[in-house]
Amino acid sequence: MGPNQTIEAFERELVAWLDAADAPKCADSVAWSKRLGQARLLAPDWAAEHGGLGLGPAHVEVLEAALRERGIRRGVNGGLEMLAPALLEYATPAQLAEFLPPIARAEVMWAQGYSEPQAGSDLANVQMRCEDRGDNYVVNGQKVWTSGADESGWIFCLVRTDPSAPKHDGIGFLLVDLTSPGIRVSPIVLISGRSPFCEVFFDDVPVPKKNLVGGERGGWPIAKRLLQFERSMLGSGGLSALTGSGGRKSLADVAREQVGLDDDGALCDADLRQRVARQLVVERANRLTGARARGAEATRVSSILKLASSEASQQRYSLLMDLLGTDGLGWRNEGADAYAASIPKQWLRSRANTIEGGTSEVQLNIIAKRVLGMVGPATSDLPDQSLARGDEQSMIRQGALQLLQELQPIAELRALRDSEDAGGFSPRLWREIVGLGWPGLLAPETVGGAGLGFQEAGVIHEALGRHVVPTPLLSAGVLATCALSIVDGWAAFPQAAGLVSGGTRVALAFEECSRFDPSTIATIATSARSGEGGFELRGRKVAVLDGAAAEIVLVVARVEGEGEGDRVGLFCVAPTAPGVRIEPVRWIDGRRVAEISLEKVILDKTALLGGPISRDALLEPLIDRAAALTAAELVGVSAQALAMTIEYLKTREQFDQKLAEFQALQHRCARMFADIEQCISLVHAALGALDAGDDDASLLASGAKATAADMARHVTEEALQLHGGIGMTEEHDIGLYFKRARASATIFGDASYHYRRVARLSGF
Repeated sequence: MGPNQTIEAFERELVAWLDAADAPKCADSVAWSKRLGQARLLAPDWAAEHGGLGLGPAHVEVLEAALRERGIRRGVNGGLEMLAPALLEYATPAQLAEFLPPIARAEVMWAQGYSEPQAGSDLANVQMRCEDRGDNYVVNGQKVWTSGADESGWIFCLVRTDPSAPKHDGIGFLLVDLTSPGIRVSPIVLISGRSPFCEVFFDDVPVPKKNLVGGERGGWPIAKRLLQFERSMLGSGGLSALTGSGGRKSLADVAREQVGLDDDGALCDADLRQRVARQLVVERANRLTGARARGAEATRVSSILKLASSEASQQRYSLLMDLLGTDGLGWRNEGADAYAASIPKQWLRSRANTIEGGTSEVQLNIIAKRVLGMVGPATSDLPDQSLARGDEQSMIRQGALQLLQELQPIAELRALRDSEDAGGFSPRLWREIVGLGWPGLLAPETVGGAGLGFQEAGVIHEALGRHVVPTPLLSAGVLATCALSIVDGWAAFPQAAGLVSGGTRVALAFEECSRFDPSTIATIATSARSGEGGFELRGRKVAVLDGAAAEIVLVVARVEGEGEGDRVGLFCVAPTAPGVRIEPVRWIDGRRVAEISLEKVILDKTALLGGPISRDALLEPLIDRAAALTAAELVGVSAQALAMTIEYLKTREQFDQKLAEFQALQHRCARMFADIEQCISLVHAALGALDAGDDDASLLASGAKATAADMARHVTEEALQLHGGIGMTEEHDIGLYFKRARASATIFGDASYHYRRVARLSGF
């Protein structure tokens, strides 16, 4: 196996090796790590002289995918995932040659010597002395909370090399052999029983000078960089325990066993069903964020990943305790179910997740100060929270933001909202949108569309969310367009060119219940009766986006006499046809919708554009698309609301200081930022899955919409609160974002609906 192989050849050889190696289901097995190391697969992207294969990202992803498929991972190893990346940036060639190959072969385990008894989370408060004694340094002091020190061969330590220097300057980064004379290791017992943590005492310990990395006063930059790797490791390492690997039962399996299923295949306890579904979505978001933490966004994502994954771990084990009931209260029970007996200890152990590696409060401080810049000049730029990946998507997004800034300033939205126009959007802006081809973005090229993907559409909807812009793009360019594509109805639709070009206003009517439940179409509401001349429609549709100003309404209707009654068709209906009555409705965010009554509406047989097909064949993929793009919009709404809030806090003074200087407010903003980042991971994955036609696209789309709905409501509620009294006034813009978040969180299924859908799709 090597970097010069094609991906296909590499994958074939890798799979053959894994099958022959009979890989264990315990991901953290030392023996398994050594087997990977011998094959140079433990650190496959390292250079050959360091013990790797020199593989590129594509080959490494093939390896990771093959391991995931078998329910295993390369293992959590402080030397491999924390120390080695830091050495690759800061160590000398001689140090790399000495220390990296044993790590790559899993021959040496490393412990981390950062924390000290009196320092707590203040890692720069280093007291352990490192004195120059000629050929060696001599080290005296104590380290605490050193994971696995009793099973490790070496430890990397922060040491005080110059007591007279400023606190952060007089620190060295030293590599110490734990078998050196003068070292004593003492395990620490936690409330969960035995733990991996130890105290390590150093009494006149000699250390060769060649083991100092970065110079006698260069340790702190290395320490900070290594912390990023540690947080990513703790996040992704904790996630391996959350996914059912390593011989663990999956969360869904435990829920089925302990709670049981009803006749419909759902968990008997509705509350636990929602909690399990939400937990699965949170864990998926963490894994996706973990992938981002290994890339170019590592600096800003590592603290978010540590914060989110440690809390997710605690939530998981608390949920497992609830699922197990009294079966989860055992302690060291002989003959008990091994899995159930392990949960109380893991539940207790998980309480340390939000403490180790920097407490959650420390992570919030880092996000607020270093990422959001809440302490500093009011002009500091915030990180751009965007769905765009790559130059092409970034250009599309940037163009959209510029256009909206020029043609649809926030100040004009109130006038649009209060106007009597049935459309409720800017004709001038719509002409520009039409000129850019956005209405046909998702339409096939065969009918004049752009034939682009959901990721490109997603960055546009994110931009629309940032400006809370009302346009018919969602109703026509997404709902109507996707419905026609799903039923293969373009050829039968005479207004196809007008829809794709944006010249004809088209709305889709499929909802019939104030609480989103498309399944009602199969049982009550609209029906279509076929006859010699065509069809007769009866029923009522609600929440029809842009329906009051539509020139054509595409109606999803149940076709009687077809199959078991769940077959539907897509019908082309003129709003002026006899029997059609449209009642305009204005929502709180200013958007225009309609309730449409259909009473003995007689249609020609050519009005049936597609179908009959099963209800789910049409509505399930339609829900996926609407949910994912609405989630993209909610990312934009939330990111802009947060940016406005931070700007306000950095300029508003109370109690003789800027509001942004209050730690309580910093932490609230940091959590808002972290929640948006987690949501971005899910939304981007959902859009990509729709483009690729992945089997789990529906799961991702519902997970993204549920997360975005919860996130946007929380972020805008917090934004309103942090603006204080001014936020409650009509003149301030934050109220527009608060209203839009509520409306977009509700349409096409709220968080509760989509968590139920996640549960159904997951088999519980």
